[in-house]
Amino acid sequence: MIEDTFQYDFEEERHFNYLACDEFELVSHIARFTSAIWQVHAFGDGKVTLGHQGKVA
Repeated sequence: MIEDTFQYDFEEERHFNYLACDEFELVSHIARFTSAIWQVHAFGDGKVTLGHQGKVA
């Protein structure tokens, strides 16, 4: 599942035309792409594991 999601996101990214964007569109696209890949992680419930000191492990 994770591999499929990354494959989809990066395939969409490969087809994006950065040269056809103005500065605002460019920043917006990068933010959307970053957000999409940031949300993909091994914890299916959306939680992260915390260490004993409350730091992300």
